[in-house]
Amino acid sequence: MEAQLAEVTLESLQVRLREGGVSLLEVLRRPESPPLLRLVIAGPADVSGARRAVGTLLAAVGFEGDARGDAELCVGEAASNVLKHAVGGWLEVHLTVSGHLQAWVVDQGPGIPLALLTRCVLEAGWSSKDSAGQGFTVMRALCQRVLLATGASGTTVVLELGTVPLEQPMLG
Repeated sequence: MEAQLAEVTLESLQVRLREGGVSLLEVLRRPESPPLLRLVIAGPADVSGARRAVGTLLAAVGFEGDARGDAELCVGEAASNVLKHAVGGWLEVHLTVSGHLQAWVVDQGPGIPLALLTRCVLEAGWSSKDSAGQGFTVMRALCQRVLLATGASGTTVVLELGTVPLEQPMLG
């Protein structure tokens, strides 16, 4: 299923299914450097706070206009999914060695059931909860790439927001 989803989405969405004993770092490689931003997502105010904090960080590294607004929207979608489908989680923003800015949105909910996975990530307007069901559609359209790991121990969504010039003063 992982290969088929990547093929259908032209590699813009990559999915990894986690089994019980597989750690997150074996599924997706989190950058080793400390996050540029880390926030807890426990309630609705945290979703808007995450959008604002990411917007401020992106402005500091040179993202402007639509690029910044798109990234804020995607982070808000992923963060609100944490509250809809789990009891809370966290957001980390990392800069990879290749200069990609990644937002990691992590929860410890029940994961996305395999039987619903393709509908959840590919079918616009479909949701397992009472919502518009546009989150993954928006994230796939506006991010450079979306990485997804899900299983019984939770779900991690990694949004590749863009590339930052490595000579940025606050990052070097």
